[in-house]
Amino acid sequence: MPKYVEPMTEDFIRQRRNLIIASCIIWLFHFGNVTINTVTYSDIEIRFGNKDALYTALWIYYFYALFRFFVYFVEDGWEAFIFSFQKVLDESLHSGFFKVVESDNYNNLSCCEMKLEKTALNFKTDTGNLKISYFKIFPAIVLSFLKFIFLRMAITDYIFPLLLSIYVLVNSGMSAWDGSLIKMLGD
Repeated sequence: MPKYVEPMTEDFIRQRRNLIIASCIIWLFHFGNVTINTVTYSDIEIRFGNKDALYTALWIYYFYALFRFFVYFVEDGWEAFIFSFQKVLDESLHSGFFKVVESDNYNNLSCCEMKLEKTALNFKTDTGNLKISYFKIFPAIVLSFLKFIFLRMAITDYIFPLLLSIYVLVNSGMSAWDGSLIKMLGD
């Protein structure tokens, strides 16, 4: 894993913005109970003979934006997301680990090799083996998750747009609203 991950690319930021816009428009139409009969723009009135045409176009744009976000997330965002999580986890575990080591009076610990076991971390050190129960470092693990969720941009940069789009798909796409996918596919 690289020590430094580039910030989000402009292309990825654009895809994220498009997904959020598409999701918000659909959400606004659904919860605003919007029905479309005519569209006007600067003294030009357009009447839709088939009002589902605009809803269909909106859903096509939504799925296109979702697909593009996913592609850019896989190519550009996944590594940065994982790196951010690992960095927080390492920081929290490091401090939690040394608190446990100090409280158990382990001196001159220089870790050479760590092995994950079912119930403990097993360290081979210069002075012998050291096992530390997961329960002793559990608070540090919980703290790292909380820090990652509430104090890192990775959630708002990568996960929030995806959760918003899934919420809109399920809540607006499966509802009784005129523009819902269920209603459009059922007609």
